[in-house]
Amino acid sequence: MDTSRTLLVVAVVAMVALAGCGGGQTTSTAPTADGTTDPGTNTGTSDGDGGDGNTLDGVDTAPWMTGHGVNATRLLSAHYGSLSGTSYRVETTQNSSGLLSLYRTGVQRVAENGDTIYEYDTRTSNGNSTTRAFVNDTWVLTENANATRTVYSDYRVEGSAESLNYTQQLVQYVRLGNFTVNRTYQVDGETRIEYVATGPSSVRGAQAITSFDGRFVVNPDGRLYELSVAATQQAQYGNATTAFQFELAKVGGVDASTPAWVSTARQEATTVDFDYEYNGSVLKITHEGGDTVAAGTQLVMTPQEGRGVLFTSLPANFSAGETIYVTAGDGRDLNVSFDPVPKPETGIGGPINLAMYGSNGEVVVRTGIGVTTNASTGVVAPVGEPVFVGYTPLPAI
Repeated sequence: MDTSRTLLVVAVVAMVALAGCGGGQTTSTAPTADGTTDPGTNTGTSDGDGGDGNTLDGVDTAPWMTGHGVNATRLLSAHYGSLSGTSYRVETTQNSSGLLSLYRTGVQRVAENGDTIYEYDTRTSNGNSTTRAFVNDTWVLTENANATRTVYSDYRVEGSAESLNYTQQLVQYVRLGNFTVNRTYQVDGETRIEYVATGPSSVRGAQAITSFDGRFVVNPDGRLYELSVAATQQAQYGNATTAFQFELAKVGGVDASTPAWVSTARQEATTVDFDYEYNGSVLKITHEGGDTVAAGTQLVMTPQEGRGVLFTSLPANFSAGETIYVTAGDGRDLNVSFDPVPKPETGIGGPINLAMYGSNGEVVVRTGIGVTTNASTGVVAPVGEPVFVGYTPLPAI
């Protein structure tokens, strides 16, 4: 992997993973939400011996701290756990310069039952666009609009849709910084813990980062209130800068009712119920009901283990009650057959990510599919998480 692209990929790909100048300014102490800097009380710092960096009087050792610093995955798990069952609003700002420059503002509103609304405004050299999404535990609806068109998508998902939100960005930004405890202070009687990074960490993928200033604030339960990062990295096409800010703007009393545009999306989008059976060589897709999928719709298959992308287009309309069989062909080609079951030219391998795209960029489906049988076909339990429309998944680094 080209590690010189790591930070830029994190900044531009993750929706929140998620396509400007002034992205290079760095500060070691970011202002609080009211625009002032709370001097706080410096009750301790890193223990200085390469330990957990969490020696603070009156604060228990946080479960997200390890001998190597902050474990970002544990931190985000604690963050979501602290918000479970309540409504909240998150606001984000991203300013990235370089080959993939953009300025994006975003708002995420989550209801007590987990229904989530996303709204993003993006400015790039190619023009401005807005993205809105509504997610519940059954499907994802999106509206993507620019100066020339509006595209609606309705695709079903299993479980939550974490890759639609800011999770991947937060995990990577925390991972890439050498964060240690700086101080604690009180807000409305609650203890807040401030972590500060004045340089990149030594993890894989951070070698090309030439400057990294970061700050985040949590309570003892891991609820993340603020995060700000400003970083620069070397790249083959010149330096790239990223500035990212996250704020937990409100907890409780947030309106996350179904937006009015959702009914339009349900009418305009191609909505389909698919059933999948996959044995590692042949993917059987049955259209169980809903709209006809038009001929020319692109099928894209990505192995979850390894590299490479396989793709093709539907040779004919795909309607309710019909079945198609997808196999690997030569090179990056996929073969699609309506009947009979084809003899594979080569095996596909392990679990896959499957997506279908309409001619206007509409997402017909995004899902993960695992191998569950060695027979010709088998019932499939979807695995993995969907990826936001119009964005590429983060690489493993």
